[in-house]
Amino acid sequence: MFINRVSRQLLAAPELTDFLSQFRDGIDVTLAVAQSARPLMLAALWAENPRPCLLLVSGEEAADRTARALAAWLGMDAVSRYPERKDRPWSDQAPMMP
Repeated sequence: MFINRVSRQLLAAPELTDFLSQFRDGIDVTLAVAQSARPLMLAALWAENPRPCLLLVSGEEAADRTARALAAWLGMDAVSRYPERKDRPWSDQAPMMP
């Protein structure tokens, strides 16, 4: 997969050394990344160690864009897009979709 080569290059950047060290050790860490680069960064981290990941974005349009961008890097089978809910997620009632 192309993301594997891109991931190796991206994650080898010396600017990410401290972040990746803490991230790999399971420490909560924050990385400021431009909005347009977030799907690539998540795809690169996932390609290095595939596991369930959750990326939250605000709004349906942003969710669609982000899901398409992630799917372009990882394939449709690796990305699930959850629709907006109008109720509380912890509610005992069935979800109300927009």
